[in-house]
Amino acid sequence: MTAAYSSSKHSATGVSPFYAMFGVGPLDFQTTSWSQQWPVVMLADHMLRVSEMVLQSSRRAAAAAKRWYDSKVVDLHLNENSRVMVFAPGETKASGRKLLDHWSGP
Repeated sequence: MTAAYSSSKHSATGVSPFYAMFGVGPLDFQTTSWSQQWPVVMLADHMLRVSEMVLQSSRRAAAAAKRWYDSKVVDLHLNENSRVMVFAPGETKASGRKLLDHWSGP
């Protein structure tokens, strides 16, 4: 299960967690001789590009989520004497009153 999650592409980052951590896919990692194919300088440069790509993708996903959330928010204007319902859960498990209505007000 963990291997399936680590190798699947994440919608916010655009890459799999395994790729974000190591810079290659899990199959490439198993079949590649790292010491021959990726010198340390090239690997460091590649990982820097991957981290920048992941950061940009995460920021785009966060901005999209904010736009979606902001489109659903309703702006309420309350005055000092507005009548409102108040949510006050209190201690329900200790008192054994699980079905108690926690809202109070007008």
